[in-house]
Amino acid sequence: MKKWCFFKTLLLNVLIFCFLPFIAMAQSKTGIALYLGGVQPVGSFFSTDNSVYGYDQLIAGAPTYYNGATIGASLGLRYTYSFQKTKFADKGFGIFINADIYWNSLNSDFRNEYDDAGKKKPYYLNVPINMGISYTYYFGKDDFVGIFAEAGAGIDLFKRTNEGWTENNLMFPITKFDLTTSFGCSGGLGIILDKTISLGVYYNYLGKHEMIMNGGRDIILPQDLVEPYIMTINTVSLKIGFHF
Repeated sequence: MKKWCFFKTLLLNVLIFCFLPFIAMAQSKTGIALYLGGVQPVGSFFSTDNSVYGYDQLIAGAPTYYNGATIGASLGLRYTYSFQKTKFADKGFGIFINADIYWNSLNSDFRNEYDDAGKKKPYYLNVPINMGISYTYYFGKDDFVGIFAEAGAGIDLFKRTNEGWTENNLMFPITKFDLTTSFGCSGGLGIILDKTISLGVYYNYLGKHEMIMNGGRDIILPQDLVEPYIMTINTVSLKIGFHF
């Protein structure tokens, strides 16, 4: 049932993301933008004060660490509806929907521990899909320079990639984690030049995600012996946007 609800939510967001541009283009001016940038974990997502699963620590001799993420990269796509031919025309407001991919690895201390144990390291992948409102104010000759602020909310899809040794080794197995979803939101501000290139700083709350195993230690140990862990994910990102 949970998986079905997840797929329905994902399908709804994908449909909105795909069809909103065509609806907007039929009524108004629509902008498309591509974003590239860096992502800095903050709060507990950046922290190195983490829980350790007992199985890896006592038998395999290599702990499973959570959080401890380091700076990563981002890629995003956005559609914006700018209220042309309405009473809000030329007021600077817009409605947007965007999807991003955030990639983060473990910090160097955690990576070294995995390397010392000969253990495959996990990575963190977040895919936030948000819808929100933006405001842009242009000034200068021919409105060459603009400043913008925005806020949005939606869902975040989170995946911690596999870690461990080999698929067929029962003593030192591969540990797999389910894809999870959570409510997320973001806010940002920045500058835009010539309505084509922007630079912005964004704060992203990507939700609380429970680390659910679907292979590895949950096969060897009963589920009630596998300690649950919930990650709260917050990041700050710096993005350069190319507007078409």
